[in-house]
Amino acid sequence: MHVFVHFRSTWIIILTAVVSGVLALPVFGQQIKLYSGACMINEGAVSIIINNGDFVNNGTYTKGSETVIFSGNAARTISGSSDTDMHNLAVTNTGGITTQIGFLSVYDLTISSGSKFTIDPDKAITVNGALTNSAAIGGLVLESDATGTASLIHNTPDVPATVNLYISGSAEAWHFLSSPVSAQGITGEWIPSGTYGNGTGYDLYVWDEGSSCWIYKLNTTAPVNWNTVHPGGNFTAGRGYLYSVQDANPTKQFAGNINDGTMTIALTYSGTDLNLKGFNLVGNPFPSSADW
Repeated sequence: MHVFVHFRSTWIIILTAVVSGVLALPVFGQQIKLYSGACMINEGAVSIIINNGDFVNNGTYTKGSETVIFSGNAARTISGSSDTDMHNLAVTNTGGITTQIGFLSVYDLTISSGSKFTIDPDKAITVNGALTNSAAIGGLVLESDATGTASLIHNTPDVPATVNLYISGSAEAWHFLSSPVSAQGITGEWIPSGTYGNGTGYDLYVWDEGSSCWIYKLNTTAPVNWNTVHPGGNFTAGRGYLYSVQDANPTKQFAGNINDGTMTIALTYSGTDLNLKGFNLVGNPFPSSADW
């Protein structure tokens, strides 16, 4: 069955594939586009294959148990004004698929090797089942710009991804941040050169509760210094950082396995300054908002 879905008004399209009474066939389409008021219902197709096409939902898409497969080699999008709930979503398109829908929910999301799935700034996706990314850190990208940062909620461990972070505000403004991935090195673009007196173009601090002091990354000689309060060269998952850059509005990248599940963050209550004792700077370790 080959279907090109492009309809308006209150038409209802029901996709049903039948072989000898058994719902089995895939449905092929170049593009699926639902206009406002339109409805598409899946009642049996095991897969909907969109080859080098878009999925645009301004109406109502009612899932069944199908897998929506984006194939081909041309960059395409999932877009529209309606939040969308799919059953399974698979990306084999080597040109890449970008979701521009405000909220997309799927059960399983599979990204094949050589493919790419991008979440646009200020858009959100929830994966309720398994999230499989066989395309390494470049295969799953969360974008960020002045409008906001993409959000991903999932529960699969060790999923590689790239999570972008747009640094808002004026140049040299202070920001609190935390890494949503494990083993992101504090190197490269995170510590740019500049015209500060020490040749850098950034400031990075951690809060040390015990000494009630901000500790600068390049402070390695004082009795309490960066190496004594921050062992290792990576951002620590769940730890908050105070960060400033000389350049205005750069976009930084966290690249690695996305943090997920229960995160345990050690706190201390040992400060000598009674006004600051017990204050710990904790950061959101996930690529989504967190309800503290």
